[in-house]
Amino acid sequence: MDKGPKSAGSCWILPSIHQFTADEVTSIVFSNLDHRYVCLCSRVCRAWKTLGMQEDIWKDLCIRLWSDKVHVPNEFLSMLKQRKSRDAFKGSLLDSKRVSITLSEFSSFRFYFRFKKAAGSYWTDQDPFWRGEHPIFVSFNE
Repeated sequence: MDKGPKSAGSCWILPSIHQFTADEVTSIVFSNLDHRYVCLCSRVCRAWKTLGMQEDIWKDLCIRLWSDKVHVPNEFLSMLKQRKSRDAFKGSLLDSKRVSITLSEFSSFRFYFRFKKAAGSYWTDQDPFWRGEHPIFVSFNE
């Protein structure tokens, strides 16, 4: 039996609520909660604690947390592969408070560059961006 939701806009279409156990319904609810509420609900009883510790819930939370990030450190990605999603999520939250990046992270980025029109034709004529080509990029080695 396919227990996944069928989406119709923002509503879920479930064939019959009687096809699901109480734990399955609670698991579906947990998977749509913010991480703070998953943690709070996990304190209600042992059964909910077990549900709140499910790998799939924390994996989904990681995916949501990282969806708009430019860079996710490899250590957290590997935790996800090792099925340690809750640890990866916790580490990501702690890591998000950093105000600097490591040399390794810095050297993993490409920095794209183009001259603005205000720089003048001498510079824009030499810039591939202004000829419809890919912009110049700079990267740094460790």
